Amino acid sequence: LQKAGHHMEDTLIAAYTALLTGYCIMEDEECEAQIRAMLPEANFSLMVNVLKKFLRFMDLTASTSLLRSLKPTECVVKYMEKLDSSEEEAAAEIERKKQEAKELEFDAFGF
Repeated sequence: LQKAGHHMEDTLIAAYTALLTGYCIMEDEECEAQIRAMLPEANFSLMVNVLKKFLRFMDLTASTSLLRSLKPTECVVKYMEKLDSSEEEAAAEIERKKQEAKELEFDAFGF
């Protein structure tokens, strides 16, 4: 039980850290870029996962009035997911353009 309590404490600290980070990067591209550079995979997926675990826990244990106050947290999760999806789309677009340029080179030389 003590081990589970320690794990829960660590999870809550991680969730609150992710939440604060989410609020810091909202509408601040410079801050977002700086934080993204410090992340292991340069995306917010780890923070999103922690926040989703936190939201699931609160959904199971919280009262109805408290659940309404979790909407801002859900907004942070959606914002971080949107940032990551737009980054992935941009990377896919760059890769697609490289592939098209390569195909044009092959066509130009008759390959």
